[in-house]
Amino acid sequence: MAKSGEFAEFVAEYVVKQESEDIDEKEMQILAKLRQTESEDIDEKEMQILAKLKQTVKPLIEKQLSVRSTNSEDSSVYTKCFSRSVSTSDTNTDHKPIDKTQELSDESKGKLIDKEVSAKGGIKMSVYKKYFGLIGAISLTAIFVAFIGVTIANAASGLWLSEWSNDALDPQLANNTALRDQRLWVYAAIGGAEVIALIIAQLWLRLRCVRAGQVLHNQMMARVVRAPMSYFDTTPIGRLLNRFSNEMDIIDGQIVYVLTGAFRNFFVVILSLVMISLETPLVLLAIGPIIIVYIMCQRVFISSSRQIKRFESETRSPIISHLSETFNGTASIRAFGADHWFVRQSYRRIDANNQCYYLSSCGEQWLQIRLKFLGSLIVFVAVIAAINFRDQLSPGLAALAINYSLNITLVLSSFITSINYTETFMISIEKCLELTQTP
Repeated sequence: MAKSGEFAEFVAEYVVKQESEDIDEKEMQILAKLRQTESEDIDEKEMQILAKLKQTVKPLIEKQLSVRSTNSEDSSVYTKCFSRSVSTSDTNTDHKPIDKTQELSDESKGKLIDKEVSAKGGIKMSVYKKYFGLIGAISLTAIFVAFIGVTIANAASGLWLSEWSNDALDPQLANNTALRDQRLWVYAAIGGAEVIALIIAQLWLRLRCVRAGQVLHNQMMARVVRAPMSYFDTTPIGRLLNRFSNEMDIIDGQIVYVLTGAFRNFFVVILSLVMISLETPLVLLAIGPIIIVYIMCQRVFISSSRQIKRFESETRSPIISHLSETFNGTASIRAFGADHWFVRQSYRRIDANNQCYYLSSCGEQWLQIRLKFLGSLIVFVAVIAAINFRDQLSPGLAALAINYSLNITLVLSSFITSINYTETFMISIEKCLELTQTP
């Protein structure tokens, strides 16, 4: 050892590599004495031998470690090897043995299967940005322009019919066939423009939503097939199947309809309020508080419906996992006569999932009752305004305002329902986007 020959280097290499292997009984006794507290007495002769061994072996270990690497990580390995293999309880030093219990505490307390974590609160704006980014900014702008064109054509057709109906008050205009043909052709042109704009808006939106779903699915697949095996050990198969089946079905087949309804109903609500206010702008002072109550009801409903949707998605994954596990273990289940227990477990999971559907249905009925009541108040305000200002309004304009006020209940209900379903279905996009972050 003093000559630092080849055998000494072999011993040092052995100390570095074999730190976790068993030690001879004699060496074990020496190390046990070294790890005793300072209050215990150690034989003076043994201390001299160990001190000499320490001073001899330490430079050899440093030499081997410096050959391996010169970075800080190797220096930390040297500290562990030296403290575990040579000495830790010298009376002139404060070294203590490394305790592995703290390193393994998290693993001992953890579980193999990761629990699905449900997000709370509203959908983050980053989710909307990522999904609308998949649709495309140019396409989204063109879709909005097309829906605006639909709304303008709808308003123009209503105003044109209002003017046309006022011709009946003048016998000369009522019998003018040329004017009638002119109004008919203009009305047909406005209707044709509305149809063309609506087809462009809906067709473009559907094609881009299908494309966005395809891109999102490819991103999910690219991440999952390249995920490490530890990911599949901690993630239930039912959770992955739920993402690629039900969540993707919502993204491909349902979210396009709610987006179409949300865009269309948004502009129709604005159009209806403008048409009702044509009677007199004072009507908006009475309708304003009603709209505020509408918004409050919508926020209460969406906050609860959103979380119910998350619970529904979480309770569906155990059903798929249980079905897959039962199918794979059919022989063992029959051999042990545990089929009744597995049937009860399946029923319990299905019941937990159906509870979410029941609560969602109750929430929708709660919202519909309040929306219809508030819509009736808007109709009442519009009719009272038409009666009070009957001398200042033309019959056609008054009829147009009352007609829009009668439809405002359905329009507001459809708009709020579309907003609710849009935010609810965005949860599917949120969960799929989480899968695209798989390492």
